[in-house]
Amino acid sequence: MTPTEGPGSEERELRLHRASSRQGRELLAGGIDRATALDRLRAQAPGFDEDRYETALDEAVAQLGRLRQWSLRRRAQDIAEARQHDVLNAVCALHYINRRYGRQYLADGIGPIEIHRVLGDLWSAEDVDEAIARSEELIQDGWQYAPEPGAYEEQYSELAAAHPGFNLHNINRALDWGHTMNR
Repeated sequence: MTPTEGPGSEERELRLHRASSRQGRELLAGGIDRATALDRLRAQAPGFDEDRYETALDEAVAQLGRLRQWSLRRRAQDIAEARQHDVLNAVCALHYINRRYGRQYLADGIGPIEIHRVLGDLWSAEDVDEAIARSEELIQDGWQYAPEPGAYEEQYSELAAAHPGFNLHNINRALDWGHTMNR
């Protein structure tokens, strides 16, 4: 009986899948070479045939590559959309993405959006810095709200009144994040 058959086979496959994703990320980030990734994979998910380790790592690297390409396309779209707004709302849109999804961008080997670089041709560094500070205040205030039946409009109005100049989309994002955090 192979590790992919019999009792516990789903758990072993899940362990192999998770380990191959971790090792694939390190391999793509340049932190390790393929031989090291395979050695670690064997140690983290023992008992598979050599071909299975090779296949699992290849599948993980391919999937991670597709996710990275999707992230890069999405990032370009987000930047292009942000550039269509005023400085406050452009910066807020990108700062929100960095704060909320930055960990995933780091895991994909992309890193956070460099707001000054992508908007610096439109606005001064001082204007961008001020918009980042105001955006952070909006986000942190949004974290204070919890979902309550029938209270969304009131919460939205309170947040919008406390943070004039932000558009509907950015206020909704900040409020949504608070609701997600406080469920």
